[in-house]
Amino acid sequence: MRGNQSPTKFPNLWQANLPQGLTNIGSAISELIYPAICIICDKRYSSGRYSVCPYCWGQMLKKRQRPIITKTSLSNKKRAAYPSIRPQASEPQISPIPTIYLGTYCSPLSEMLQKFKYEGFLSLGERLALTLVRLRARQIQALGADVLIPIPLHITGFKARGFNQALVISDILNRLTGLPVATNMVEKIVKTKNQANLSTEHRQSNLAGAFIAHGSEFSGKRVIIVDDVMTTGSTIAEVGKTIEQAGIKVVGAVALASAIDCCTISKPAQ
Repeated sequence: MRGNQSPTKFPNLWQANLPQGLTNIGSAISELIYPAICIICDKRYSSGRYSVCPYCWGQMLKKRQRPIITKTSLSNKKRAAYPSIRPQASEPQISPIPTIYLGTYCSPLSEMLQKFKYEGFLSLGERLALTLVRLRARQIQALGADVLIPIPLHITGFKARGFNQALVISDILNRLTGLPVATNMVEKIVKTKNQANLSTEHRQSNLAGAFIAHGSEFSGKRVIIVDDVMTTGSTIAEVGKTIEQAGIKVVGAVALASAIDCCTISKPAQ
């Protein structure tokens, strides 16, 4: 289990011994020669600190007024605590596990997540996770969890990608909430087909028996499942079922995006 770990910080040795004025001039020359290009809209922007320009980031944040938790049935207590929540009772394929997310899986958030997941923009994934916690801290805390469980990849998938996106998100949650990350509680033992290409029915059958729990020491704990995107909730539901069969209580899930109730956002004019 991972605890709180502070990342090692290395000083910028080139700037360390320069006066502030020269440092600013150097940064300006660097931006002129190597301008920052947004990976979403391909436009130049003034500061290259992040890989996404302020416009695209702001457009993504416009989606944060969407539902925070989706669940087929919410207790009266939770309804009272979160009066803005809209339960998706008409969509039985949605996981019954309450899920907290940053926004809907539509442009530009969907493009950011694809860059993070498939092109290795880890810092972008970390920034999205940081924003998720800052905006949803109260809701995450209200779940009353003891442990975070990132949804695991099959060993072949992990080797191909080189990282587990759910673990990247979990590490940021750990740093900001103090909740430990259990990387050994759940294992994916079956190499399944890509869920993105399957129907809802086939998603559920595709995942049947794909996970096993190693959780005797976690018995009685309250856990949050962490994933990057909740499409129909099939993966979260299957992992939740596997965990609860081992005597571990699943109190909720956290994801960067939900594919439910998607919509579109325009890009900046050319």
